[in-house]
Amino acid sequence: MNIISGSGPDPFPKKRVIVLLLSIFTAFGFGLGSGIVRGLGQVPYQPRTVIQPNPSPLTLADYERLKIGMSLATVELLINTGTEESRSDTKVTVIWKNADDSYIRVIFEEDALKSKEQHGLVKHASCIQ
Repeated sequence: MNIISGSGPDPFPKKRVIVLLLSIFTAFGFGLGSGIVRGLGQVPYQPRTVIQPNPSPLTLADYERLKIGMSLATVELLINTGTEESRSDTKVTVIWKNADDSYIRVIFEEDALKSKEQHGLVKHASCIQ
């Protein structure tokens, strides 16, 4: 039966089903794209706080891995980021300290390790209290 005119069979029943399905998929797609459907039943977004672990205590082995000519970036990959003590146009002094006041101090000239010194470092981290 034709729904519009009320007489005879519908000449395009498949077309109506296709249009109906396309309408449903379009509405659902809009809901996904806008985040309406995706957000149903979810907890609102809350940024996560990333807690970095404390870096390992510096050891004599860390100090011995530092070689003349290394860049600051390479040294920081090996022993983490230090604290800049001083800087000039071509020279930077950086220090890394342990809780027991032992340290590694490095001088870079034009981003190349020029000299290094250490005070109070032990052979293994297990020896640091």
